[in-house]
Amino acid sequence: MIVIIGKDITEKVKKHIKYLLIILTLLDIIFSSVYVYKRMNAKLWADNKFINFAVVRELKEYQKLLEALTIDHEKNQIDKTTERVRAWTGIYKDKFHIIDIGILDGQNNNKEIFYNDFLHVGKITLGNSRNWGITEVSWNADSNRYVYAMWNKLGEKQGQEELLYFVLPFENIQNILRAYYQEDESYSLIIQENRKIVAHSYKDEYLNSNAKKHGEKIIGYSQDEFEKRYNNGEIIPFLSYSKAKGVFYWNVYSWIENTNWLLLSRVNLNNYLLALLMLFALKISIFVWITKKIMKLLNKKIYKNTCCVDSMLIKSKKIICNNDSQENIDKLLKYSVGGMIDKQTGALRRDIFLSKVQEKIVNTKTQSYLFFIDMDNLKLINDSLGHNYGDLIINLFYKKIRNFFHKQDVLIGRFGGDEFLLYLHDLPKAELLVLLKDINANLRGRRKGIVYSASIGIAIYPEHSRDLKELLSLADQALYKAKEDGKGTYSIYKFVGK
Repeated sequence: MIVIIGKDITEKVKKHIKYLLIILTLLDIIFSSVYVYKRMNAKLWADNKFINFAVVRELKEYQKLLEALTIDHEKNQIDKTTERVRAWTGIYKDKFHIIDIGILDGQNNNKEIFYNDFLHVGKITLGNSRNWGITEVSWNADSNRYVYAMWNKLGEKQGQEELLYFVLPFENIQNILRAYYQEDESYSLIIQENRKIVAHSYKDEYLNSNAKKHGEKIIGYSQDEFEKRYNNGEIIPFLSYSKAKGVFYWNVYSWIENTNWLLLSRVNLNNYLLALLMLFALKISIFVWITKKIMKLLNKKIYKNTCCVDSMLIKSKKIICNNDSQENIDKLLKYSVGGMIDKQTGALRRDIFLSKVQEKIVNTKTQSYLFFIDMDNLKLINDSLGHNYGDLIINLFYKKIRNFFHKQDVLIGRFGGDEFLLYLHDLPKAELLVLLKDINANLRGRRKGIVYSASIGIAIYPEHSRDLKELLSLADQALYKAKEDGKGTYSIYKFVGK
């Protein structure tokens, strides 16, 4: 079995690059997800914190007013409570959007506040250690609004505690949540101790509904799980899924100070996931494009370094399969590495070079070029410094050729002595002319006072000929034209070089 070395190396490189691409993609997914999570979580917590702060500030304004009225009441020691309440109502009710102001002086410890004798606002336990408090939020169907009460202790009258209370509209709190609502991205809601949803950023149909009943739809928990977690203080999962909407949510929550209100803030993860997927798709496309470019460059390098050996292996296989006569063994040796490469310079042997170029031009559909390169002044170097030194200069000359064309797809062969052949593949003629501007300066050198340079003849495939032998002849003619022009220059067939 003959293994094509170039193909084998290419497959191994592809395999390793594929693994590298997978690793880079996974790392990118991890780091991008962590980055997005941190940004999203920070924003959600910030929104929750600002809403909580705004709600607390709203409540404290009424608390301060309650405390001020309490001091005023105690200072004036007015026994006529009804008249005093009427005075306060006239001054503060409209200015502070207070629905009702009243004073309780109960006969027992449990008192309930009623608004207009029909609306139960909430229950207050007298005799507790707190000087002020907030009742639960209640729905008034007649006025189509939520209300709640805030109260403050006034002291004792005839051995019984008195409480000053405000009945307040809850829409002020609701409006705070609406101010922070972002459509299809994030919203907040408030759940109180009786499991009622009393505020929502945009879904009014959820108001006054039981969070336990709608827990799976709104929060992502079943009724039993909701009750269990609420009692354990673990009501809100950080990640939840709404089957009804097909949406993943990220949740954070906090308790509003001095209330039994739970503030829940949520963000729609689907939007972030979609953006992440689009970003990943874009990055993977870029990775694949870069990989293809790298592989294209590597393939050229691999082919350049292995094509000779691969050709030797293929032809050796054909020879061995036919018979093992001495004649064919000699052919096998001819196509061995030593037989393909010029031992002195490392360039391809002439016959191997021509064979390779023939294979190339048969399969090519683009313009290519055959260079016939002759080193000038080799005879002077040999006569002055000796043939060994001349061989050294030939090696240096070949390296200059190879280094100058290292970015191009080329084959370089030694025609004999100080003459070299070069095949340049797939390059527009305009780019060739740009390349040739620097070729003479890069191939020129000086050793022990003797200058050597290059005379170059160029024939173009298929413009000048489609036959390799004819191309070689035309390049040779162009070379002699360059010699006639004074050496150290190039000539394209039928065109005079510089």
